[in-house]
Amino acid sequence: ADKLVISLPGDLLFVSGSSEMTQKARQALFVLGGVLRNIGNRVGVQGHTDPRPLSGRGVYASNWELSLARAAAVANELKKTDYINIYGFAASRYDQLPETVDEDTRFEMARRVDIVIEPHGGSGIGGT
Repeated sequence: ADKLVISLPGDLLFVSGSSEMTQKARQALFVLGGVLRNIGNRVGVQGHTDPRPLSGRGVYASNWELSLARAAAVANELKKTDYINIYGFAASRYDQLPETVDEDTRFEMARRVDIVIEPHGGSGIGGT
């Protein structure tokens, strides 16, 4: 009730299974970072994944590592602003997604990065 959450679909931000951002994502986050720099609220970035195990032997050993790397990638783009907290939740919040939609849609919804804007905490973007 006291936060604004901006959910960004992971499938549009990143190359599948990685934390490599698309150029369009970088451009959009640059603009968003400029806006966030001026609001003076505390900002956090939370990475999420779907519960399926990572396929193959990629860079990340777990969904948690992937979710944290994606949160860090988004924070780094926004950080051209100020201090941002990052969190990696992997699939720990997957059960909170609506069960009324089919599984493929839930997996899509799970792969996301949330930008969480909270009331001014003194050390957030533009904080004093």
